[in-house]
Amino acid sequence: MADPKPTKIEKALDFKAKYQTLMNEARDEAIASIQGQIGTLKELGFTFELVESGSRFSAKAPKAGEKKQRTCKICGKTGHNARTCPQRPNA
Repeated sequence: MADPKPTKIEKALDFKAKYQTLMNEARDEAIASIQGQIGTLKELGFTFELVESGSRFSAKAPKAGEKKQRTCKICGKTGHNARTCPQRPNA
């Protein structure tokens, strides 16, 4: 008896796996090339760093339980702003 014909889902998953493998290999080749070029630049006195996108440095996040002190421009009290002021005139 012949092997059952693979379904379209199985084919798609197989193509996806092959695609991921090729992308990872291409990425590794590109990184190796870039790191070699960065090494050459370092020899010339330049400083560069290769950073993967999505790993950007961000401002320090507030600690848990730490609230930013807001001062209302309408009543001058802290704890809320003009947008949420209970004394806000209806417009």
